[in-house]
Order: sequence, then structure tokens, then C-alpha cells
Amino acid sequence: MITDTDQAIQWTEVSTDFPVRVVFEYAGEEFIGTYIRSEIVTPSDLDRSPFAVFLLLGRDNVLYSVSGTKLASVFEDIEEGSLVRIVYKGEVDTGRGSPMRDYQVFVARTA
Repeated sequence: MITDTDQAIQWTEVSTDFPVRVVFEYAGEEFIGTYIRSEIVTPSDLDRSPFAVFLLLGRDNVLYSVSGTKLASVFEDIEEGSLVRIVYKGEVDTGRGSPMRDYQVFVARTA
């Protein structure tokens, strides 16, 4: 607990919110934002493996998160700070019981 009573110190809030999870429901939906960084999440459920979550700053200045197997492989090649557009293409049958979500990811280029 901080008990500093020095009135000369001014504090600026950095962040208190968790990112908003982007949920794509329909093919063709898209999200545009600036790629901030990735984080590895270790689920408390021991039956699940750790997975990557990608943080993006939306055009509305809100922090968002996306995750997915295909996104994990694509984001390996994207530099932090890049403007990206993620388009949900739908589900693909994997033959394993649960379908995989498919995306197209675009990176903005400067002219």
C-alpha cells in the first residue's frame, strides 16, 4: 500500500482494463487494429495446452485480443506496431471432430 501524501506527485492511469476479446461469428466479418504484442496464456484447466493471444489496439483506441491456431502461425511474421486487417473466412473441417476457424490476415503497407 502506498501512503505517500506528497501533493507534488501526479499520477496518470496507464491501464486497468483487460482486452476485449474479438469474437467472429460470420464469414466476412473483419477487425482492423494495430498489433501491439503477443502473450502466452496458460489455462488453469490442466487438460488444455498453453496458447498465444495477440493484442491489438483498435481504431477506437480500445485494446482487443484475438487467438487461434492459424492466427498464431500468421502473427509470427508480423512486426509489432503493424496495422493489420483480420477477415474471418469461416470454419474448415479438419476431420478431427471439431472444425478449425480460418482467417485471412492483411498487413498495411506504407506507400
